[in-house]
Amino acid sequence: MWIFFINAEPLLANHLALLTTPDSASIRAAVLVANLTAGRLAARFGVRRTLVGGALLMTVGLALLPLDVRIPCAAIVGQLAPLGLGLGLIVPAMTSRSWAASTAVDQESPRAR
Repeated sequence: MWIFFINAEPLLANHLALLTTPDSASIRAAVLVANLTAGRLAARFGVRRTLVGGALLMTVGLALLPLDVRIPCAAIVGQLAPLGLGLGLIVPAMTSRSWAASTAVDQESPRAR
């Protein structure tokens, strides 16, 4: 979130960055939790369902974000959690899917033999 404060005065930018720390900490914690459970979910339900579930969670998280700037920081923390969970589910599932696809292509190519 610090990207938005680049053009601000240095002291103001530091103060604003400290104000948004709970927001970024909540999304990072959600991503961490989802990353640690994404493999188990993909093994149990499949990679496609994990991707779709993560995309749905991200959609819910984005839909919950307020358009009003007067919303307190504590309210935004809870609204960013589904976004972080969805992101944490999508990235490992996409990585494993693309890795599997590239491995399959490498095994089929005549150069690999």
